[in-house]
Amino acid sequence: MSEDVGLARELVEQKEKVRDVEQILERTHLKRLRQGLTESIETSAIHLELLRSLKMVNTSFAMIAYPLLEEHVELL
Repeated sequence: MSEDVGLARELVEQKEKVRDVEQILERTHLKRLRQGLTESIETSAIHLELLRSLKMVNTSFAMIAYPLLEEHVELL
C-alpha cells in the first residue's frame, strides 16, 4: 500500500522464512506420526490443515509485493 520497495522485498524474504518453518513443522509432525503418538494421530488432519492455511496466507501476503517488485525490476 505504501509502495515501499524495501518493505516489499522484506515481505518476499519473510515468505521464504515462513515456508522453511512450515516445512520443518510438517516434517516434525510426520515424524511423530511414524512414532505412533496417539495425540498426533488424533490431531493430524487439524495440524496439516493449519499448515496448509499458513502456507496460503503466507503466499497471499507475498503476492501483494510481487507487482511492485516487478515494476522496479527488483524481483529475483
